[in-house]
Amino acid sequence: MLTKPDPNQIQAAMMQKPILEEQEKKAQERQDDINGLVRFLRAQGSPVATSDYASQIYDLSTSNGADYRIVVAIMGVETGFCQKPFIINGNSSYNCFGYINHVKYASFKSAFADLIPKISRQYVAKYGWNFSSLAQAYGEMDPSDPGKLSHIANSF
Repeated sequence: MLTKPDPNQIQAAMMQKPILEEQEKKAQERQDDINGLVRFLRAQGSPVATSDYASQIYDLSTSNGADYRIVVAIMGVETGFCQKPFIINGNSSYNCFGYINHVKYASFKSAFADLIPKISRQYVAKYGWNFSSLAQAYGEMDPSDPGKLSHIANSF
């Protein structure tokens, strides 16, 4: 037997509708960004061109106040999107960012978990789309790197 809904329940549900719609919109935007990142990384021949890695890059960047596109641009300039990660003692360190910390990570996933929050907070959130200041602060970058960073970040 169906019961007549309580007017208070109807009003509460109606108040939740815009909140749920906004959450759904943000979730779809996130997924669209991740799908675009996977396509971009595949086009670059990156070994991290998977949905899992793209989700990790996106989520760690945004949760640390950074635009994921700038984080990816640093990856592109420093290691060709992880194609040439730093080598320590003849082996890959999985460090795609040229971040000099002498740590040898066991995988890209563990390197991302440690480095993306640091890079996001120390550089990307601080300098944003000011690529000249970002490149200068990041250090040991070529004079053409601000232009490269801008080109990559604006490519997807």
